[in-house]
Amino acid sequence: MNELKSKLLGRILICLLVLTFFKLTGQNSDLQQVQFGSESAATSETYQLSGNIIDKNSGEIIIGAAFNVDNLLGGTVSDENGNFTIDLKRGRSKMEVSYLGYTTLLIEIEIYEDAVLNIELQSLAVELDQVVIQGQSQTENIESVISGVERLDIERLSQRTQLMGELDVLRSIQSLSGVTSVGDGASGFNVRGGNADENLILQDDALIINPAHTLGFFSLFHPDLIRSVELYKGNQPAYYGGRLSSVLQVDLREGSRENYEFQGGVGMAASRLTFEGPIQKGKSSFIVGGRVSYMDYLLNMVKNINVKRSKTIFYDMTVKADARLSDKTKVGISSFISSDEFQFGEEVNFDYQTKTASGYINQLISNRWNLRAIVNIGDYESSLFDIQGNDLSRFTNGVRYLRGALRNFIDVNESINIVAGAEYNKYTVRPGRLDPEGPESTAVTQILEDEQGAAITPFVQLELKLNDAINIYGGLRYTNYSNLGPGQVPVYLDGVPRSATSLSEIQSFNDGSIVSYTGWEPRVSINYKMSEQNALKIGYNRGFQYLNQLSNTASATPVDIWKLSDTYIAPQVADNYNLGWFSNFNENKFESSLEVFYKDQKTIVEYRDFADLLLNDFLEREVVEGVGRSYGVEANFKKTRGDFKYEINYTYSRSERRVEATAIQNAINNGDWYPSNYDKPHSLNMNLSRQFGPRSNLSVNFTYSTGRPITAPVGNFAVDNILNVPIFSQRNQFRIPDYHRLDIAYTIGPFGNENSQNKLTISVYNLYGRRNAYSVFFRQLPFQSLSVQRIATLGSIFPAITYNFNFK
Repeated sequence: MNELKSKLLGRILICLLVLTFFKLTGQNSDLQQVQFGSESAATSETYQLSGNIIDKNSGEIIIGAAFNVDNLLGGTVSDENGNFTIDLKRGRSKMEVSYLGYTTLLIEIEIYEDAVLNIELQSLAVELDQVVIQGQSQTENIESVISGVERLDIERLSQRTQLMGELDVLRSIQSLSGVTSVGDGASGFNVRGGNADENLILQDDALIINPAHTLGFFSLFHPDLIRSVELYKGNQPAYYGGRLSSVLQVDLREGSRENYEFQGGVGMAASRLTFEGPIQKGKSSFIVGGRVSYMDYLLNMVKNINVKRSKTIFYDMTVKADARLSDKTKVGISSFISSDEFQFGEEVNFDYQTKTASGYINQLISNRWNLRAIVNIGDYESSLFDIQGNDLSRFTNGVRYLRGALRNFIDVNESINIVAGAEYNKYTVRPGRLDPEGPESTAVTQILEDEQGAAITPFVQLELKLNDAINIYGGLRYTNYSNLGPGQVPVYLDGVPRSATSLSEIQSFNDGSIVSYTGWEPRVSINYKMSEQNALKIGYNRGFQYLNQLSNTASATPVDIWKLSDTYIAPQVADNYNLGWFSNFNENKFESSLEVFYKDQKTIVEYRDFADLLLNDFLEREVVEGVGRSYGVEANFKKTRGDFKYEINYTYSRSERRVEATAIQNAINNGDWYPSNYDKPHSLNMNLSRQFGPRSNLSVNFTYSTGRPITAPVGNFAVDNILNVPIFSQRNQFRIPDYHRLDIAYTIGPFGNENSQNKLTISVYNLYGRRNAYSVFFRQLPFQSLSVQRIATLGSIFPAITYNFNFK
């Protein structure tokens, strides 16, 4: 049952037929009686009852529970935090609280003042595997104000691509419309033509810099701990910021407050284990989950010599504890650590680590006012090894961060909701350190100076229901960023390109602001509900970004450098526009949508031709400033109910850049528009799922996308009839081969008894063995012609068997 409860997200409509069945099987409702205040002291005809609803055994919040009252003034359902607010008439009322899979609770309420009532529901001890359960309301896509929002529960995640039998967040969202990746071996994802660093990635509000294990083959998110996944592809709530393209919020579930439980899985690539239980029974809980991989022996079985010489291992651990201190106060802490080591053949050797910790407090100030405070610290570090030649070395860079946020959620009335607060972000970027590896290395230690930046951003958002047809969301952020000392800033001569010869002096700064940037970030969305089954949504979103990732992808081992906005590198600014049509039909059995989007980037950071990014104290000489644009159309069609479900997502998207010549920089591609490194015009994903009875399921996934752009040689010339010098095309004028792949997975289960639930998943990744290119680059050895090198990280079929278990 706990596995089932972790699937539930969003508002859920209750199936009347199933509820009737539960009642007919003798599952009678529980009855409670409560009184608030005294009749003699009553001064109003209506009072507000609010509170929180949770699972009685596990303590998990229940989303979408229905509240029905006999003398109803306004019904409601519990929100995404399990909170509810309902207006009751003075005196006695009978309230029915119901949720699929739980005993219905009847409460006789006598109310003469505003009050708080926290509710616990008891789960039903019946087999629910045959029941079709939606992870959100069947009309959520019609009702929600903000367009471009994707919500995934465990059921939808389990129907996505599974590499080595592992349920995975990153691979799941990459099957959605508007979301792509540059290919196998890429550690990030691209949303609506945006760069991978333009995505704000959060796990329980803790920032994640790199969300991937093994260069993108697995995600950092432990599948057994996930409660819900939300992806905002265009418009974003006002309490999110700092990124231009999207927000990925992964929420973890709470541990059981009543029982100790074990669950996990053993697979051919990795194993995982989760342990949870009460700290103080009924009031607080913990949950601990860990994973470890062991893929090397599988790589040795592959015929490809590069894969056979590869090595990879990762591990991660997540710890979370939550406690309800009172009816109005709830607190929690969580921590996450992970480590990766990856070597591909004799070309690539990386390792990287993530450490993060966060805490929160939820305080109910009044019946309509809820406050949430969050604090988060973290550290991300990556290393690139030079494993050939005499200069064996290790290059390391990373980002440390401190974040805090205060959010006030205010329900003014049934038509007006307000969220107001502020957030603080401080980053310390370690731009690079080079150390020799081994006593025989000729490399020399080099260390670049750290850089710091901080931003404080107040925000406010308003959601207004004008009438049954029109809902409006408006948000506003004011961002104030400073690049902080101590530090040194080079000063160059005016009107000439920045170079060693144009350097006039170097200024030194102590603690404090070196340079500041401010700006407004307005956001608005309008939902015009044309009928119960059709809605038109329009939205606009402006964002600023101060933490940038510079990637030189021309090499065999793409090098990523983190850089804060400073005196010479201005913040990136983007305006996002979107228009969408959403339609359901056949009693919401089918959902469809068509969205058009356009993003106008005012400033982008690009690197000049033949840029030197590693260990460069004067990085501003290697970058140029330009503008960008992304535009396209997304189409989605899915069948959401029945034994046979499917989802088809198609995206046409272009991502282009332009860098024009100025007095201080040269143009790229003669100042014309050219494709970005992640421009992939066509993307198609199909997911099919077939349920065979209550205990077996088959899922099939197919993905296709256009190959990403590259810069290739188009000729050469000879020097002294000895050295052939290649002549390269304009930037990104060619493409690597198109990407396509077919995966299947068959799951048997759950089977066992009430104390032990088991599943077995048999999967095949890359069914027809497509050798999709990870990288195409060009190498010239001494006295030899230029040669084309192509790396395919997974050019073989990968079958797997995974055993999943749950013990109570």
